[in-house]
Amino acid sequence: YTLADFSGTQSGVIPRSIFSTVSSKIPVKDQISSMIAFSFAYGLMNHCDQGISRGYKEYRTARDEVFTFGYGRPENKTIAFYDKEKQPITCNAKDIRTTQVIRPDGKTLLMVGNTGGKVKAKFDLSGLNYKKYKITDVFSGKELSSAELELPRFGYALLKIEKAN
Repeated sequence: YTLADFSGTQSGVIPRSIFSTVSSKIPVKDQISSMIAFSFAYGLMNHCDQGISRGYKEYRTARDEVFTFGYGRPENKTIAFYDKEKQPITCNAKDIRTTQVIRPDGKTLLMVGNTGGKVKAKFDLSGLNYKKYKITDVFSGKELSSAELELPRFGYALLKIEKAN
């Protein structure tokens, strides 16, 4: 999965991840959940599967929100955790990886993937240089009071950060 995307990136073509949900030991819902977590962690959002993922609301929400927000558009900065450019948002948890989509209009999409066990993650947003901001959990639609959240093993989150006046 990851190798196919990195190979595509290195060869100059649009990478497309091919994934399969055919395990008899792990429920499909858990397979989709871990796929979203690793997609967010590594910035790999072009997927190809047998059509099963489209049946999961959170997958559809994630895909639609990420691309509608402007993931990969030239006018926005899309920074995966492995990029040479330093990410402006950092996290205290060692197994958290993020992809950050930063628009010039003062809005940022933080794609969070947990590659380890259950964790309470604290994010430092100071690198965005937003004096005040609003953080919204895209999946629940709720505003967060702080840049902290708990993530289960191989969990994920999608946070919209908006610069406030």
